[in-house]
Amino acid sequence: MRKHLLITLLLTLTCFIASAQQECPELVEYQQAAGQKSMLYRGMLSPQYRFVYNGTFYVERPEFESGQIMYNGRLYTDVLLNIDACRNVLVVNLGGVCVDTETEYVEYAIIGGRRYIHLREGKNKPEAYFEVLHQGEMSFLKRVYKIYSVQSGDHNGEDIGYYDPKYKSRIGENGPEVECFFARKCSYYILREGSLQKVTSKGAILKMADKSIRAEIKKMAVQRGLDGGNISLEQYGAGILRCMEEIRR
Repeated sequence: MRKHLLITLLLTLTCFIASAQQECPELVEYQQAAGQKSMLYRGMLSPQYRFVYNGTFYVERPEFESGQIMYNGRLYTDVLLNIDACRNVLVVNLGGVCVDTETEYVEYAIIGGRRYIHLREGKNKPEAYFEVLHQGEMSFLKRVYKIYSVQSGDHNGEDIGYYDPKYKSRIGENGPEVECFFARKCSYYILREGSLQKVTSKGAILKMADKSIRAEIKKMAVQRGLDGGNISLEQYGAGILRCMEEIRR
């Protein structure tokens, strides 16, 4: 029964994605008004997920945020942007109409102060959008992706990536029932000279530094409070890479 439900929902999702590619009057009108001066406004209409689900398929929050995008060699500012982390697509909101950008033209985007780059698929390198937590000779990147899941229980909070006051719990006579939600997954990487390496621990990040400066890095880490057990991998990675660069100067 559970497998049948998942297959049905996935088929429904596919149908909505296909139907979303049809022209909508608002989008056509906006594109015509933009004329030939902007490729940014000429993407396909984003799919509508019209079945019931919890969480969001967007990278952080469902709300679009003001930002900028370097697209096909041109910088666009004050644009409402978000990333569909389920389909790995940068989406622009044009007067209430959501349109997919063409990934091959995206150099970078800044959304709500967060910088994102897109990396092409390669050896040990997933094709995805990455948030740049630290940029330098060695850059520290975060990839957030969403997986459509069907499970029982309450998944509000960490599982979906945030607390949603409008979360739709399903409680039956025998307890929690099956719920559909977008699960948030996160991974971290070091980008150096075009090579991407996934890191899963603080020790793995420290080992990427030259042995001759590791002792000094550890000392700086203690001074800056990066050695505490409550420091996340995200905080540690960005902080340690800054220490490395300061030592090399």
